[in-house]
Amino acid sequence: MDDLPARNHVVRYVRPGLVLDDGTVDGKTFQLRPQESGLSVHWLEYWSDDDRTNQLAEVRRVSRLKRRPNGKLEQLPVSRRLAPS
Repeated sequence: MDDLPARNHVVRYVRPGLVLDDGTVDGKTFQLRPQESGLSVHWLEYWSDDDRTNQLAEVRRVSRLKRRPNGKLEQLPVSRRLAPS
C-alpha cells in the first residue's frame, strides 16, 4: 500500500478505558501491541466530501466496531510522528 498524503488524517476508535478525565486520550491508543504489525485506522480523506462531520459519519457507518457511549474517535494527522516509547 502507498503512504497516505501527509496532509490527510486518520481516526482510530478509543475505548472508554483510554479516554482520560479531561477528554484527551492515552498515548497507548496509537502504540502497536507486541502481536500487531500495524494499527487499524480509518482514512478520513478516502471519502471525497470535504466536510469532516460527513467523513466521521461515514466512518461510523462502515465501522464494524462495537462502539461504547464513552468511547470516541480520535483524529490524528498523517504527518504527525509519534515518539517511540
